[in-house]
Amino acid sequence: MNNMLSQNDKKGGRQYPQWLIQGFSDVLQDYNLIDMDLSGYQFTCERDLRTYDSIEVRLNRELISPSFQNLFSDAKLINLEISTSYHFPLLLKLGMNKYVHQEKPFRIENEWLKEPYQQIFQDVWTINSQFTFYEKLTECTNVLSI
Repeated sequence: MNNMLSQNDKKGGRQYPQWLIQGFSDVLQDYNLIDMDLSGYQFTCERDLRTYDSIEVRLNRELISPSFQNLFSDAKLINLEISTSYHFPLLLKLGMNKYVHQEKPFRIENEWLKEPYQQIFQDVWTINSQFTFYEKLTECTNVLSI
């Protein structure tokens, strides 16, 4: 996201219109978005750095949701400060120290086509006739994992 959240996000040049800062801040609040902290140099964009008219601005941002922040609590946003452009590239390190559990897809084993497994499938299908196909497979998985 390229916008400012305060006058401190800019060094040099004219002041940024306060109504734009307030509008952007309101949007973040309305949509429950969090502006990630930036590691490294605080400004992400520069212009005419070696002149009297130099301007530095923190424009580039990473907006995240609270659920993203909970899932990736170790995530870091790093200003790489190396660029041939006016904008510095940012690196998002997710820091995935937490294990994210994902359910394995259901797979039928050849062994299950033999007795006594065949009877288990037949019983589940008969007893739970009102279930959907997926619900029946889930119930078979539950019975077989006991």
